[in-house]
Amino acid sequence: MGECLAMNLKDWILAVNRSLERIYPLEGRGIVLERTAAGTRIHATGTGGSSGGSSGGSTEYNGPFAVVKKTDTSVTVYGYNVTAPANRQFRAYAILGLISREFTESEVSSITSTGWVYLEISSGYAVSAKFATSLPPQDNTHIYHPIAHIVCADSKISSITQLQYGCVHFPARAL
Repeated sequence: MGECLAMNLKDWILAVNRSLERIYPLEGRGIVLERTAAGTRIHATGTGGSSGGSSGGSTEYNGPFAVVKKTDTSVTVYGYNVTAPANRQFRAYAILGLISREFTESEVSSITSTGWVYLEISSGYAVSAKFATSLPPQDNTHIYHPIAHIVCADSKISSITQLQYGCVHFPARAL
């Protein structure tokens, strides 16, 4: 009887798994999808939609790694900055296992099309913010972590959807 119950349970689990594989999320408020050759990345924005609207800046979140519109084609990625008027006392860390690296506040420019602001962490554990129309594939020498999705209209930033809230953690990941 126990063997029969185990087989029924296995069949049930496989049936549930097949059903779940048929469910495919749709992009909309709170969800951003990126389809690549390697598969589909699903990002939950956590706020239920884009931030900033016409200003294109993050009005809800101003903490570590906040992406805020600076000009029509550039953004600032927030980090530690105690100079007036910013006075941001928080630290923006990328933590990889036991290794912690601080991100320096920086500007990402030349944004004229819809795409991603992401962190690039190299094998030397240097952390930098970059922009691309699609995220690069992961490899053995870099980690690419999306922090915001940017929509452009007429080659100008029209909205920013913040994806990363707080510091970035990669448990037990080494390069």
